[in-house]
Amino acid sequence: MNRLVTGLVSLLTLCQVGVLQAQTPRLVVMITIEELRADLLEELSKELPQDGINQLLRNGRYYTRVESPLLSADHTASEAVLHTGAYAWSNGIAERQPIKRDRQGQRTALASVFEDKGYLGYATSANFSPLALTAPTIGDNLKRALGSNALVYSVAPHPEEAIIGAGLYGNAAYWIDKYTGRWASSTYYSRDFAWFIDKGNGTKESLPSRLDSGITWKPSKSGYPLGSGGTFSHRFKKTYGDISDFIDSPLVNDEVISTAVKLLEYTDLGKDDVTDFLSLHLTAADGNKGTSDLSAEVIDSYYRVDRSIAQLLKQLDLKQTLVVLAGNGQSREYPPAIIDDRRLFKTDRCLALVNMYLHAEYGMQGLVEEITPSGKVYLNRQAIKQNGRYQLQEIQSAVSDFLLEFSGVAYAVEEHRLRHEALSGSLNRAWLTALNSATNADRPDVVFGLLPSWIVQDRSKQGGVEPYRMVATPTIFVMLHPTLKSETIEVPLPLHEVATKIAWVLKIRPPTP
Repeated sequence: MNRLVTGLVSLLTLCQVGVLQAQTPRLVVMITIEELRADLLEELSKELPQDGINQLLRNGRYYTRVESPLLSADHTASEAVLHTGAYAWSNGIAERQPIKRDRQGQRTALASVFEDKGYLGYATSANFSPLALTAPTIGDNLKRALGSNALVYSVAPHPEEAIIGAGLYGNAAYWIDKYTGRWASSTYYSRDFAWFIDKGNGTKESLPSRLDSGITWKPSKSGYPLGSGGTFSHRFKKTYGDISDFIDSPLVNDEVISTAVKLLEYTDLGKDDVTDFLSLHLTAADGNKGTSDLSAEVIDSYYRVDRSIAQLLKQLDLKQTLVVLAGNGQSREYPPAIIDDRRLFKTDRCLALVNMYLHAEYGMQGLVEEITPSGKVYLNRQAIKQNGRYQLQEIQSAVSDFLLEFSGVAYAVEEHRLRHEALSGSLNRAWLTALNSATNADRPDVVFGLLPSWIVQDRSKQGGVEPYRMVATPTIFVMLHPTLKSETIEVPLPLHEVATKIAWVLKIRPPTP
């Protein structure tokens, strides 16, 4: 009798383990779409074929409104939020090209947040590693849970998004070098450059070869509704500016998918019972060619990203794959056609006035070194330290109070308040945005933001203003897998909880508790 009971228990246990293995996907393909707007997709999805994004929306678990609690953030910071479930003060990634400052207050602009001279590049002269990440990613936790047999790969147009997708423990990250157009990687991930990527860089069909002849971007479908501006034609050649614009255009999506298909073919991704992870970064942006929120380039980008996703889905075994699609919660906001000088925030004028005020108040000249168009104030910390009569915090507070009296300023927060009061619980959107503007070690002395109807003057840009600014925009999140019920969820989901939802399906710990 005991032997019978023992046998039944063992059989039941094996059945339960088998069910869990059957429910766990062999492969996770996480697709992040840059600048994907929920409102625009809802409207344009009526015109899209049924084998791309609509296939995911129709059959997947569809969250219709994913929101970022930040007022603004750049693409790299948003990618880090999606993969880590944490914001900059926790994951270490505040922007693509941060300003680093040493103990003396001297500032250095980094070419990339992941710049690391300790590692060489494959097919690139740039040096990158993911060591700036201070929080684990979804891929990292998958590796922790399943060990080295779990493969983690990442493909993106830019190195920053590719590195975030691969995380600290990934097998490889691939991106397009902005100087040559070749696919590149870092020795951090592997001692060898994948032979099929290296070989692909030298063929007649490679991106550099096609850029030599020129690649033209025109509307991809006749009869498809175009936005303001009607038809268009943009040609990309093998120059630094054109390669950069190509990387930021929807034409790059097919390049990402093509490389992803090579990884599926030549690696062991999804070919055993251990769950693997493939991160892909696409874009619905306008390649820096549009001039409005609904330009013809923006509208065409949605059709192109949809066709790229349809191409990918045909290569996947959807019975064994968890397909994840998420926007990054950001989009461009363009200045009005007519600039009202009365609602133009002039940084040079503000700098002069605040220095006059501080000189009168404290008897010291040039205390503010710089006020940037992005809302950052840097003090002359060395002068304050050498004077000795005043504390840095006191000067920061004086500048913040002055800015709050300045026309067009919505909020201003001092660095010492952000550092000491981050856990106070009063984390409204303005506070969170200021807190996310940089890591603790590199935060400017004061962070400020403008009222919605104001724009900032930037004399370094054509026209004297920024061509656009990034603002938080509701996006979507979809998961498709046979074990997930097809449903539409209209309750808003915070952007940082996307990682938690994915971890739940994979039965692993979320990257951030």
